[in-house]
Amino acid sequence: MKLPKKKYEITKVEKSKNYKNEPIVYIIVKLTNKSKEKENIFSSLVEGCTIQQDTGDTTEDLPSAYIDEEKSPYKNQIKMSHKDLKPGKTVEAALALQLVDENSPLIFEFVNGEYEEIGTETIDINNGSAINETNSISSSSSSEKKITASSTKKEKKSNKNRKKSSNKKKSSKKKSIFDNQTPPETGNADLDSKISELSQQYDELTKRANAFAKDPSSFTEDAKLQFLQDESTTIATFNEVTEQLDTLDNDDTSSKSMKVLIYIQNKNSDLLEAVSKLPEE
Repeated sequence: MKLPKKKYEITKVEKSKNYKNEPIVYIIVKLTNKSKEKENIFSSLVEGCTIQQDTGDTTEDLPSAYIDEEKSPYKNQIKMSHKDLKPGKTVEAALALQLVDENSPLIFEFVNGEYEEIGTETIDINNGSAINETNSISSSSSSEKKITASSTKKEKKSNKNRKKSSNKKKSSKKKSIFDNQTPPETGNADLDSKISELSQQYDELTKRANAFAKDPSSFTEDAKLQFLQDESTTIATFNEVTEQLDTLDNDDTSSKSMKVLIYIQNKNSDLLEAVSKLPEE
């Protein structure tokens, strides 16, 4: 998928288990930074891309999986995702996501800066092959695929508009949804309250993880246990929010839901980056 600031090429998907023996999936991505500034790799992997599973009755967003990086078969690619990518450079990085179902296909939905859909790809989780025939696919083996989703006219129009306003980008960059400290609102009071609660949980966990990284001696067994418990609570809140977002199905709320999901993904990115710096056992 060629996006305005990056090229996003899914090269492999592989099912696995985390340290709790829960089903997860590794998504290996060849990422190219097309912008003129360095970009955080993990943020580039998740921003503008929603990854879901269609279980037949529901379509659910996949949360990030918490894994032991040192024991991961994709340790190098996972560690690469914590770094920054220079302009014009290409790397191979990986995402580890919690699976909702061990056999349901993965659905990748890409959006532009205006949250308009510019491409989708549905992938068979068992063999990595693309199901959606409307996208361009070049395969290298039965278990490893190079999958490139097709761009739409919306993306071309978006790229054209970006060229015209290139001089304005530097001054407006900080106005991105990803930099907002206040969560986007959906108009549903109960859901907005839950989203705000989730945002605070992410911020608190990220703050504590950064503090542990600065002072490893404070990362005691009791502190670690409490952190993992609070982390589980945050994941539970995340699942509640995504379930409620799925009930907002009209055009107006769908756009708002996408903004919330991208906002949450960014919060999760901050947390995972902080967790990656925690003292090793």
